[in-house]
Amino acid sequence: MLFRSRAGLQAITRYERELVVHLLDRLAEIPGITVYGITDRDQLDHRTSIVSFTMEWSTPTRAATHLGAEGIQVWDGDFYAVNPVAALGLAERGGLLRVGLMSYNTKEEVDRLISSLKDHARASAVQIDG
Repeated sequence: MLFRSRAGLQAITRYERELVVHLLDRLAEIPGITVYGITDRDQLDHRTSIVSFTMEWSTPTRAATHLGAEGIQVWDGDFYAVNPVAALGLAERGGLLRVGLMSYNTKEEVDRLISSLKDHARASAVQIDG
């Protein structure tokens, strides 16, 4: 039983890592996004499937509101990491936008998130290709 549990957890971890890679690749398509945390594909074993980022063209709160109106759940703020967010100079703009990917999420949901972010960027007058 322990072997099956371990194998199941490893499969979940691999799947979540695939989702994170997909999200990081898709976020890179949008100008003005800065991802915080590990992005080096060779180091992804050292990160969780939670991705935090900022946008030059929007505050985290405005983006979260836009995404929420489309039924996409994200979080904005400092997530009780007040000192690191302040040290990064992000407190004045409202912190970060955070996406948590889990084993029940799909690549299609990531694509829907990206599409909505691109719509938000366009509404903020950012030139997006594709």
